[in-house]
Amino acid sequence: MLLASANLVGLDAAAARLMGLAPENVRHIALCASHGLGTVPASFGTAGEEIDSLAALFRPARHNAASWLELSLRRSHFEYLVFKTPLLGFFCWGVRRYYDLWDLMVGRRLRRQFFRTSRYSEQWPQI
Repeated sequence: MLLASANLVGLDAAAARLMGLAPENVRHIALCASHGLGTVPASFGTAGEEIDSLAALFRPARHNAASWLELSLRRSHFEYLVFKTPLLGFFCWGVRRYYDLWDLMVGRRLRRQFFRTSRYSEQWPQI
C-alpha cells in the first residue's frame, strides 16, 4: 500500500483509519492539527481502494523496560537533564546496549522460529 499527501496530518489520519483507529483519538494527530501543521479531513479522497475497506484492527506495541524508563523520565523533573543535555548520547548508547542484549536473548530465537514456521520466510534473507 502506498500513502502520499501534501497534508502530512491528513496522511497520518488516513494511516490511523487503516489501523482501525479514529484519527481524532490519536494524540499526536490532534496536537499537530491544533498547531496548524495540517488538517484532519472529514472525508479522504483516495485513488484505488477505499480506506475503510482496507482497515484492519491494529494491536499497539507493548512497552518494554526502555520505553517505560523514557516515559517516566519525560514526566519527571529530570527531563531537561536527560533529554536536553549532552547526556542524551550516553543514554542512547545504554538503550542500544539494552536492545542488543534483548536481541541476543530473545530476538534471535524469534527470528529462527519465524524462518522455520512461516510460509513467508522465503521472501526474507536469512539474518
